Amino acid sequence: MQLRIFCSLLSKRNIEKNITWLKTEAGKKDTQKCPPGYTGNIFRKCNDKGDWEDPVYIECVNMALYETTEKLDKLGNITDPTKATAVINDVLNTINNHTNGNENSPTSGDLKHTTDILSQIVGIGTSKNATVNSEKFGDVLNSVLDRDNSGSWNEVNSEVKFA
Repeated sequence: MQLRIFCSLLSKRNIEKNITWLKTEAGKKDTQKCPPGYTGNIFRKCNDKGDWEDPVYIECVNMALYETTEKLDKLGNITDPTKATAVINDVLNTINNHTNGNENSPTSGDLKHTTDILSQIVGIGTSKNATVNSEKFGDVLNSVLDRDNSGSWNEVNSEVKFA
C-alpha cells in the first residue's frame, strides 16, 4: 500500500489574494480563477513532499490591460492616422497607469500581455501611418522593465506549463 500525500486546504499559506487552494494530491496542480480585477486562471502545484509551490500568474491579466487589446483590435477599421494615434496614446496611458508605481506589482500575465500589446502598437503605428509618442512608449518600457518586476519576469521567462 502506497501512502498518498496531499497539500492541505486549511493552512494559512494556502489562502492568498482571496484565493483558496483546495486540497490537492502531491505532484498535481490546483487551478483557480485569478483574483478580483483580473481575467484568466492561476495555478499552484502541490510538490511531491506535500508543500505548495508559489502560485503561477502567467495567465492572470489585469482587466484594464486586457481591455486594451479590444481597443487595438478596433484600429483595423480606422484609416485616419490622427484617430489611430489617439487610440495608441490611450492604450499607452492605460498600460503606464497599471504598471508604474502601483502598490501591486504587475503579474507575469500582465507583463506578457503588455509586451504583446507593445509589439502590436509598433506594427499598427507603421501600418496606419500613426505617430507613436516615443516618450510615452519609453515610459511604459521603463515601468515594465522596472527591477521590482524581476520576479514576474522570471515567471514569464520560464513559462511554467502544467500538464
